[in-house]
Amino acid sequence: MSVTAVCPGLIDTGIISSARLSGMGEVSRAKERLNRLYRLRGYTPERAARRIADAVESDPEIVPVTSEAHIGLALSRLSPAALRAYARLAPPS
Repeated sequence: MSVTAVCPGLIDTGIISSARLSGMGEVSRAKERLNRLYRLRGYTPERAARRIADAVESDPEIVPVTSEAHIGLALSRLSPAALRAYARLAPPS
């Protein structure tokens, strides 16, 4: 038996609409901006599901779904400190 870690990235699932945000100023405006970011990204749940289903056959240890997940994985291997610094940045507004 094996385990696969799925690293999705930004997928437009509507999660921001029901999320509880803190420390981002005016909540409704922050949610609007984040929802717009996810919509602009244009990566649907169906597309992510296809990527994950395709990976099941090859049984990988890690499945980076979106391009930013691939970049994050590469960065974590090349420079973990740079990835940690990037993770501390505030989301775009």
